[in-house]
Amino acid sequence: MSKRFYLRRFVRYYKKHGLLGTLSRFVVATRRALYDNKTVMFYVDLQYVGRSDLVMPESFSLEVVEDYSQLRQDDLERMFDYLGKHRTEHHLRDRLEKGAKLWLLRVKHTLAAFIWSMRGNMVEPYFVPLTPDDAVLFDVETFPDYRGKGLYPFLVEYVFNELKKQNVVRVYGDAKTWNTPSLRGLAKTGFRHYADVRMVHVPGRTVTVWYANTNNQ
Repeated sequence: MSKRFYLRRFVRYYKKHGLLGTLSRFVVATRRALYDNKTVMFYVDLQYVGRSDLVMPESFSLEVVEDYSQLRQDDLERMFDYLGKHRTEHHLRDRLEKGAKLWLLRVKHTLAAFIWSMRGNMVEPYFVPLTPDDAVLFDVETFPDYRGKGLYPFLVEYVFNELKKQNVVRVYGDAKTWNTPSLRGLAKTGFRHYADVRMVHVPGRTVTVWYANTNNQ
């Protein structure tokens, strides 16, 4: 994220919570970075999920982007304005070049939310080996003016249906242990807990530390 993105978030938070609330938030963020940076992994086997009654509302439209040249200028400007241009543009180009897909959900022609997916691989080392029948959903983002409207679970369930049509068998997702909204969102969409993990980077390799597994993986 860009400095502008974090500055805007800081200003919004300060205006809403004041000095003491902002300082408290800073302490919490520091603790998370140092001590509470585990990731909760989820999985779902698509044979058990999927809604045949899931209908796209008339005001909604969805586009799947596989190449940077497909992105509309107004969508780019909206993402750049909120997330910062330099880092966002790098992520867009890098992920699309590596084979990831970007699912864009618009409400009345305005970009409201998006999610990334990648099949059989991941843009960075992942926690588990991935097969051609696996996919990963990651970096879901709902723009502030569209939060609280149920777009997160709708978008995830829609992508489930589309991946199922493409014969994907299992989908993984993950969120940090402190990211309560994402954890709740994932739990509402059919995802099941897989494990709590942490990636540790050491010279020449990446080590995955496992904390807790379920019994049905």
